[in-house]
Amino acid sequence: SKAIKQKMQASLDHLHQELKTVRTGRANAALVEGVEVVYYEQTMPIKALANITTPDAKTITIAPWDVNATAPIEKALRDNKNLQLNPLSDGKTIHIQLPPPTSERRQQLVKQVSEIAEEANISLRNIRHDGLKDIQKQLKDKEISENEFETYKKELDQLVQDFSEEVDRVADNKKQEVQEV
Repeated sequence: SKAIKQKMQASLDHLHQELKTVRTGRANAALVEGVEVVYYEQTMPIKALANITTPDAKTITIAPWDVNATAPIEKALRDNKNLQLNPLSDGKTIHIQLPPPTSERRQQLVKQVSEIAEEANISLRNIRHDGLKDIQKQLKDKEISENEFETYKKELDQLVQDFSEEVDRVADNKKQEVQEV
């Protein structure tokens, strides 16, 4: 059904968002844009406070719209243990040089990508389970025939398979990106 397909697409979209935050050897604004910063007693993502650019493949530059946000942004980046970044500030702009990840760090990142992909696949299986319960109830309540039930079940299984293959494809691409030196 359309609702199930939308839920599965939402899981896939979530996977894409999560994978954007996994660090590769290449500079990417998405890596830092969602990092939460405490600024004037409010918590907001960096992208709400600054312009983020990648002048080259190894550098991320963050230019806060308000100079007073520079120090809090720098602190938030430094305190983020997942990213392991070393931001440098000249008081106005923050520069981050991305060293290529060590082979050990790349292995951790590949594992992180696998875990994110597994969460997406679990989400797809849960959506399938809910959809199956739904059509079983329709069969029990005689709203659909045995044949319709079998048809819907096949469609549901095919949908899960298609989305699951897409999850694996997206995750494999990200793993390759992480492995690039």
